[in-house]
Amino acid sequence: MTFDSSQSYPSERLSKIDELIAEEKAKAYKEAEELANAKAKKASYDVAIKKADGLFSSSKLEDAITKYRDAILIDDTQSYPTEQIVKAEKMIAEKQSKAEQIAAEAKKKEQVEKLLEEGIVLLSNEQLEDAKSKFQEALLIDTSNATATAKINEIDGLITARAELNDKNAKYDDLLSQASKKEISHDYQGAIFKYAEALNIKPNETFP
Repeated sequence: MTFDSSQSYPSERLSKIDELIAEEKAKAYKEAEELANAKAKKASYDVAIKKADGLFSSSKLEDAITKYRDAILIDDTQSYPTEQIVKAEKMIAEKQSKAEQIAAEAKKKEQVEKLLEEGIVLLSNEQLEDAKSKFQEALLIDTSNATATAKINEIDGLITARAELNDKNAKYDDLLSQASKKEISHDYQGAIFKYAEALNIKPNETFP
């Protein structure tokens, strides 16, 4: 079989083969480039995750969230950084809630201590009703406060004793007044009787 050099067929085939070789090289280059990019992307992602996990483990949650977001920017197909962000945000919220609770407890304690101090001062000055009011305020804030409860009981006892003493003094003064009137009107027996009643109320008094 002989070939006619004047024919274009071989040249066309050679050109076609060159095109195919060029296409294969381009494809191979593209695949290699994509593989390199994928490896670089994974390496960058892994570095970001490693930093984020380290910060998370150290309880540097805000910084960890930033790094997890960096990882998402590198590869948004991964669910792990999003899951970690949710965990970190939950931990931050719990931490903040606990801090607020501690602050509220400290404020409540401070308020109670202030009310107790004010109540004790008023009690020492025998301002019983005002003192009781302070201790009652303290109990509204801290219902189990033993000091406030004890002081209220003490004050109730003092108020009862004061009322009894006032009643006793009123009866005593009334009997003395009655006795004096009888004595002035020369009803000496009546006066003696009233003075005796007064002495029964206050036996240690020198008058009458």
